[in-house]
Amino acid sequence: MTEIRNYLESRRNLRVALVSIGFLGASFALYMGMTLGFLVRGADNLLIVSFIVLALALDFGIGWTLHLHTRGRLWATILLSSAGILVGAVLTSIVIWRGHWLEMVKEIFAFITTMR
Repeated sequence: MTEIRNYLESRRNLRVALVSIGFLGASFALYMGMTLGFLVRGADNLLIVSFIVLALALDFGIGWTLHLHTRGRLWATILLSSAGILVGAVLTSIVIWRGHWLEMVKEIFAFITTMR
């Protein structure tokens, strides 16, 4: 494990690239999983779970990579990266839906409240 940490410490650009690509991938995977779950009726549950598991796997990878760099608590680092991924998923939805974003959010909340 120290060999991996030393390798990533000596190659800062590689570490930043891995974390950035991980954040983008995890944010998009979380967005896709949530979108399929909320907006697509009859969506394949295996596909939804696959996107969520991919987002979680990337989240743990990002948290572990940042943990090696900061040497802080692992769970605190994973929680911080999870918050970043959640913000990234919201930003992804805003970029994709643009002008219709508020209407979509209102419909999702209306759907959630009528489910009960």
